[in-house]
Amino acid sequence: MYGQGYSTVQRDAFDHLFEQFKPNKSLSIEEQQERFSVLLICFFQLLQNAWTHVKTTPLDAPRSLSHNVVWQLGLRGMGDKPVWADDPYAPETDRGRGQLIADAIAKQYEIIAAALGHRNIASTATLWMEGMELLKGGHLTFPKETMIIHADFGPTQMLGDSFYEVKRESGRRYGVYYHVAFWSCGPHLVQGTPPQKIHYNLQAAVQQGNTDYLVVNVTNIREMLLGTQYTAALAWDFEANQPEPYIHNWVLEHYGERGNVAAARAYQAYFNAFHSLDNEGYTGRMLLMDGMCRRLIIKLVGILNGQPFTKDEIQNKTLLAFDQVSDFVDYYKNATRIALPKWDTALNEAYQALLEIDEECREFFTTNLLVQLSIIRALYRAVHHLSMATEAVLAGPTKEDQNVHGRILEAGADLQQASIIRLHAERGKWKGWYNGDILLNLPDLIRQVSECASLQSLR
Repeated sequence: MYGQGYSTVQRDAFDHLFEQFKPNKSLSIEEQQERFSVLLICFFQLLQNAWTHVKTTPLDAPRSLSHNVVWQLGLRGMGDKPVWADDPYAPETDRGRGQLIADAIAKQYEIIAAALGHRNIASTATLWMEGMELLKGGHLTFPKETMIIHADFGPTQMLGDSFYEVKRESGRRYGVYYHVAFWSCGPHLVQGTPPQKIHYNLQAAVQQGNTDYLVVNVTNIREMLLGTQYTAALAWDFEANQPEPYIHNWVLEHYGERGNVAAARAYQAYFNAFHSLDNEGYTGRMLLMDGMCRRLIIKLVGILNGQPFTKDEIQNKTLLAFDQVSDFVDYYKNATRIALPKWDTALNEAYQALLEIDEECREFFTTNLLVQLSIIRALYRAVHHLSMATEAVLAGPTKEDQNVHGRILEAGADLQQASIIRLHAERGKWKGWYNGDILLNLPDLIRQVSECASLQSLR
């Protein structure tokens, strides 16, 4: 925890300080805040000592390679949240919060420069959420050599308003952090960011001058090949890689002369089938992805099991932006009702393409499109069946369609079928590919839906 060679005295100091951070109910709020301020100064000094200690071990060895290192600077809290989300004593004003982060970044930079013996280092500070707002408000500063990296909003894969509004400094270098995939909301186990959306956002980056650095979050490389390769192509030569010609060349490369036209139709039908939750400023700004479907399934199962509808504290406020449970259920019942025929069309296009593709290309087509299509289609179907079941329960005995138990069983069957179909993606060297997946976690979803069906059968 403390680093090799760290002294026992320093370790004891850390341990003692952590003990002092525990709340003391015998003190008033004012006394606790004053005490915390003193402790924070001590803690920050110890943290500086810990950071500085690193220079005596790993940094001395690769001095000749230091030019190949990009140092990521920053200060955030736990779980990809701001520091103050878990720290009640952190500064409450934007000015104070910006200063807290700026001081930490400045100290990190100085420690690295001292360890390497020069200031010719590449460093970045990636900003989104609180970072972008603090920067836009003029409350956040950085070492002049540090590149500022503006991030998109993960659930939409879109650069937000702050990206366009924030003032850029003359002489400062800028880059972009872009999500081809996004761990919590998705896309995660199915690709879902169309090349046209990627092009739209990176075009904005070029226009705004954010071209010095590009970080790409792909979550799972195997599933996100098209989006990842296209993003890389844009990074190296933006003007030469328009979406439609690139897709044509990509399917031609992977599926050959005989199958590329049918494959291109299948991919287009696939991307067109996602339901759009938000079209503000861009058609398809936020699409209903696999991670979102999981959250909806769990929410619907909870309602069926008697739990109250609540708005969870999540980054994606759009997903559960309903005051009434009936509005929530009705929206996703209709959204999936409209989308499911599109998924059926995509499945038909994919099946026809499979028949035309040369045999040596079929395994890749199966894992890169057919399996993913089957997973997301099953998730949409499960949301639809559970919405119908929930609507019937909320309506009470007056509802004509009272096949609640049957609807829940159908949702479970769709998820089970997807779990079986994705075995095609676990052959040979890919055996066990989905082991350890805790985001989508189909086995857990199937279990929850099955238990819900069992409870409903007893009512």
